[in-house]
Amino acid sequence: MNKDKKENHPVADSYVDIKKLCVSVSCGEYYGCGTVYDSDENSYTIVTAKHVLQDYYDGASEDIIVKFENNESGKASILNENIDLDIVFLGVGKNEISTDYYSVSDISSSSSVSSKSDGTLYSGQTIYLVDANTGDIYAGSIANPSVYSEDFAMDMIYCYCAVTPGMSGTGLFDEAGNYLGILLGGSDEAEAVCLTASLVRQAYQ
Repeated sequence: MNKDKKENHPVADSYVDIKKLCVSVSCGEYYGCGTVYDSDENSYTIVTAKHVLQDYYDGASEDIIVKFENNESGKASILNENIDLDIVFLGVGKNEISTDYYSVSDISSSSSVSSKSDGTLYSGQTIYLVDANTGDIYAGSIANPSVYSEDFAMDMIYCYCAVTPGMSGTGLFDEAGNYLGILLGGSDEAEAVCLTASLVRQAYQ
């Protein structure tokens, strides 16, 4: 795919399934995105990039706010973090949210959205990233399913896709809506690097 074309523009809003999985996350002066990763009868678990919560870790703010697809917001707490992978899992009580949301884990066995094996990724594969702050969905492609990133000191999925400020932590999805990983970094040159779904899963277990 020509990285100067399709991936530089939001795609149509018909991909409602992945939009419902994506949330915005804010803390102090920082904001980003996240994915509803799991849920139980009492709470939702959100996965996002740890650097989105920089003001929390710096002691500048204790309030972590998660806004869901229908603009409902809830205060979140940190459940688990992985400094090496730059990801954090947040909990939001269902008592704060009136709408029921599904998660990646809830529907992983369905044909709709799942956490896909990294071994199925390939160069040229079409992918999507959601900006939960605006509701836009950006289309792009995988340039290399496994490339070493010096910035993050690990192998990551390297994609050609437009990213905008505040998209860190959003989910990476394929055309079927499968969850492929989490966006951790991007550039002005329509490049993005994502942590694989398998590493997110390992960090969560």
